[in-house]
Amino acid sequence: MAQKRMFDKAIIRTDNFIDMPPTSQNLYFHLGLEADDEGFVSPKMVMRMIGSGDDDLKVLIMKGFVIPFQSGVVVITDWKQNNYLDSNRIKPTQHQEELKQLLLTDNNKYVFNKCLTSIEEYRVEESNKNSFSFKRTPKETKLRPPRLKPIQKINDKCIVDGQGFLQRTDRIKK
Repeated sequence: MAQKRMFDKAIIRTDNFIDMPPTSQNLYFHLGLEADDEGFVSPKMVMRMIGSGDDDLKVLIMKGFVIPFQSGVVVITDWKQNNYLDSNRIKPTQHQEELKQLLLTDNNKYVFNKCLTSIEEYRVEESNKNSFSFKRTPKETKLRPPRLKPIQKINDKCIVDGQGFLQRTDRIKK
């Protein structure tokens, strides 16, 4: 894990950041200092270390500066914008399950993956003309393409391609 961390002025000089109480700002900086090479950190340890309260963490979550997970860790959403680390120097995070739930936007910001789950683990089956059911497929079995029209829209973010795989619409080249 690196010993030096950076903070982008484009993030910390925004009205969204400056409107937070100084204690929440302080927590953000300390979370950034203690995070692993991919932006994950246990907030409870840091909060105890600096004497911060739960409300400070709630403010960071509400303002979108961190994303909490059920495991208790958080990821700093602007981590990749704040810190550039050479890919051969990065020590992979031990929070791989949480990392799989995230997408990296074009401006290097972590966001939750709004699609159901990873594309490889689900197949779509046509149950009747207008409804679809999603069934988990074991990893060792091959996926069979369902009988679908070329593209079926699930919601604004996800579609089912002609082979029955979930695809994010913002990742499809036009």
